[in-house]
Amino acid sequence: MINVQDTSGLNGLISQLQTTAAQSASSPASSLLGNFSMSTIIIGLIAGLVGSAYFIYGKRQGDYPLLFSGMALWFVPLFITSTLWLSISCGALVCAPFIMSRYF
Repeated sequence: MINVQDTSGLNGLISQLQTTAAQSASSPASSLLGNFSMSTIIIGLIAGLVGSAYFIYGKRQGDYPLLFSGMALWFVPLFITSTLWLSISCGALVCAPFIMSRYF
């Protein structure tokens, strides 16, 4: 025979587990991607590819601004989670070697 208190206790426990699971699923820390959105991941992937090309070309030609800019393009997307600031910083790092070679 099932007691009414046991049923309400079980229902209360189940509803409490459901709300706890929903809260933890909505928090960004529980996600595999952390605070990164899909757009920041794609921008970071493109920046890493451009950074690899800059690094390889800079290493072969002995062009240190390209080499260091390529290394920076590898690591900057790991620390910036805002899409706008990531786009601005990666754009600046892509243009920096050419500006440095032209004016310095």
